[in-house]
Amino acid sequence: YPFKEQIKFDTLSNFQSSNEIISNFVNERQIPQNRFVDIGYTDDFGAFAKQFQTDYDLAKKDRIVILIRDENGDVIGAQGRTISKIPKKNVPKYITLRKTEDTKLIYGIDKLNKKKTFYVVEGPIDSMFIDNSIACLGSSGFIDMAKEYSKGVFILDNEPRNKQTVEILSELVKMGVKVVIWPASCKEKDINEVIKKHGRQYMEAILENCVYSGLKAVLEFHSWKKCNV
Repeated sequence: YPFKEQIKFDTLSNFQSSNEIISNFVNERQIPQNRFVDIGYTDDFGAFAKQFQTDYDLAKKDRIVILIRDENGDVIGAQGRTISKIPKKNVPKYITLRKTEDTKLIYGIDKLNKKKTFYVVEGPIDSMFIDNSIACLGSSGFIDMAKEYSKGVFILDNEPRNKQTVEILSELVKMGVKVVIWPASCKEKDINEVIKKHGRQYMEAILENCVYSGLKAVLEFHSWKKCNV
């Protein structure tokens, strides 16, 4: 049986929880300190990956690593991110690891309180700026998440020119779930960009004033889609 049954945080190898690269990463993105526990670095992502599946065959490259936990807080996956802002050709910016091919990964599920307002975003880093949020690790996961977490508020990237983003947001609106429709005044493409440019209060104001569902969501969606055309 090639998979480790359980991976505890303190038994991870090829993983550093603090160094200059991590410090630069979290400082540049203004990531809150209480989120640092899931962020690390490896200088050999190939070796790191084999802790999840022994048949992973990945290059010996250095990457920022974001740990993904289950509801009990045990590490069941990880996302490796290139150090370079602009990855080399044919080098994926993100690589996601999981214990088995059908291991369901939702970043932040270990801290989710479904009894309060919660948010569903695409990537772990964006979720670090929104209290009580989870990340579906890729825009293709939004529709499935909307079926399972229909009480959530869904936040896609602010990309009205991106065909896939537009199609997914359109589908979410049809499903009747709550969605954030970005205001025309906001030109940043995602939550992290908003935080860096405008600060947390600006993002909180969007969450307060730009959540829609039903007919209002349809109208706002069509208005947003025309932005920057």
